[in-house]
Amino acid sequence: MRADVCIISEGAYPYVTGGVSSWVHQLMSELPDIRFAVFHIGAKKGLFGERKYELPPNVVAFSEAYLMGEEEEIGRRSGRFPDRALSDTDRFIRLLGKGEIAEAFSAMPQLLGHFMGREGGLKTPLGRLMRDRRFWELIKKIYRRRAPEESFLDYFWTFMASHESVFRIMDAFGGLPEAAVYHTVSTGYAGLLAAMAKALRGGSVLLTEHGIYVKERKLEISQTDWIYEDEDEGANKGELSYFRRMWIRMFLSLGRITYEASDVICTLFEGNRKLQVQYGADPEKILVVPNGIWPDRFAELRNRERDRPPTVVLLGRVVPIKDIKTFIKAVKLVSEKVPGLRALIVGPEDEEPDYAKGCHDLVRVLNLEEVVVFTGRRDIKRVFPQVDVLALTSISEGLPLVILEAAACGIPSVATDVGACRELIEGRTPEDRALGPSGIVTPLMSPADTAAALTKLLTDRSTAERMGRTALERVTRFYHQKNILRQYLDLYRVLMGKKSHGRNRVLASQVR
Repeated sequence: MRADVCIISEGAYPYVTGGVSSWVHQLMSELPDIRFAVFHIGAKKGLFGERKYELPPNVVAFSEAYLMGEEEEIGRRSGRFPDRALSDTDRFIRLLGKGEIAEAFSAMPQLLGHFMGREGGLKTPLGRLMRDRRFWELIKKIYRRRAPEESFLDYFWTFMASHESVFRIMDAFGGLPEAAVYHTVSTGYAGLLAAMAKALRGGSVLLTEHGIYVKERKLEISQTDWIYEDEDEGANKGELSYFRRMWIRMFLSLGRITYEASDVICTLFEGNRKLQVQYGADPEKILVVPNGIWPDRFAELRNRERDRPPTVVLLGRVVPIKDIKTFIKAVKLVSEKVPGLRALIVGPEDEEPDYAKGCHDLVRVLNLEEVVVFTGRRDIKRVFPQVDVLALTSISEGLPLVILEAAACGIPSVATDVGACRELIEGRTPEDRALGPSGIVTPLMSPADTAAALTKLLTDRSTAERMGRTALERVTRFYHQKNILRQYLDLYRVLMGKKSHGRNRVLASQVR
């Protein structure tokens, strides 16, 4: 059965819980009139075990592909690619290298047409092209054009390693379910498949980026130790090696191809929108559509328990990116000014056990055993009634739902200035900002600033209560899940060619 919308998920749904996976599952479950298909891209079959989610009843198709597999899988199908395919491949790569993304996207149908079968799949696998003598000659040509000063052997193997996963995913195109709209939740390999669907099937493309894929890959590539480089290369210049930059350029190209193919690009907050434009997205295509929650589901948690100590909570995994140690150091400073303080750290500790141990050690060194409580995983419905202030000391975030959940309980937040935190606390639009702050934003890795903000809200009850009321009003007016769902439903209907149900005309005008 042809789907209305095909969700393309890379490294997430339905095999990984939380984050993007939870968002995808909720979106499909709460739009029961839309027929969804799901295409999952994984690193290697079986890496994450069984599915973590049961597909909703309105999912009419599920298929998957993997970036790594057995060697014999490459070239399993018969067939020979024509000589013209080589020159078209060279032209496509040259256009990407010159940054002529619109032209490269326009060249995709002609290039892929050399490989297409009658049923829409690739009759001659692109993976076989990589093992043909003529492709060797093509790489030599590209090498002479781009990097003649580098070792050819190193260039060749880096090119092969960086492009093989791309070719594998392109080979999997025939298994991509038919749909009116292809909704990819990242650029990268998922975005490439969506671009192929646009080029070869004429489907509409919607992109929702939770984190900015290119930024995340750049960080990963700059820190990894599996990419070859000369020991001294870049050391004196303070820059990345050529081969690291080569990998980054590939992901940047995939991102720009996705942006070019997308009819509408959704992002969670203004900071992400600016990064998308920086990485090549057309600002006219971008809509800020935040995550949302159902505030009424937290109504019973708004009456805090009486006769309890002043309490602050950090909800999150005990991992370095959450910077739990800054929170613990801040708690030490707060405890000197707030008698009877209790600080809860609620979240799993098994992801980075060495870091978790370091956090426990820090609590002992600072003599906070009577103040700080590590609870592990815990139902937030049991936590929020005990809490006065939510703390978030992360060094990186997208749009943390925990701030919205605390706001739905009327609890103010103290959060570092990362991701959407400032927008969630101080407002995004003029109408939103007019409500006033619903907490305090602090610098990164600053125990003193975090402690000062927590102390303010724990000792100045009138300010804390006012901010709590503002938090509840903000989440109800600007982050209500019913409004977020309405925006996506309207987008789907516009992109499917159906009549909008009247959210507004701006959304329809975004669709090219």
